[in-house]
Amino acid sequence: ITMEDADALNKYMEIAPLGAMLLVIISHAMGSFIGALGATLLSQVSKWKNSSTFKYQYIIIGIIFTYAGWYNLETLTHPNWFKIDLLFYLPAAYLGHKLVAKKN
Repeated sequence: ITMEDADALNKYMEIAPLGAMLLVIISHAMGSFIGALGATLLSQVSKWKNSSTFKYQYIIIGIIFTYAGWYNLETLTHPNWFKIDLLFYLPAAYLGHKLVAKKN
């Protein structure tokens, strides 16, 4: 991203309507949810089924999304209330995992 793009995005964030900001939070949570869902489905492939690497993949995905969200908050201008965005990544990843996880 160029500096002009970042500046333009920062200016928009100052005037963005509440609905647009809530949609961003929902889309961030959905990214974590779908990432964990996909990773859980992949972990159930017979080749990787008993691998300890895939046991807690949803937590790793939730942490990666949380870090990326924190970095986004640090680099771009957001309203102060938008920091609640960080609270949704891990629960969304857990829900994505639980939706398709099979009991052994």
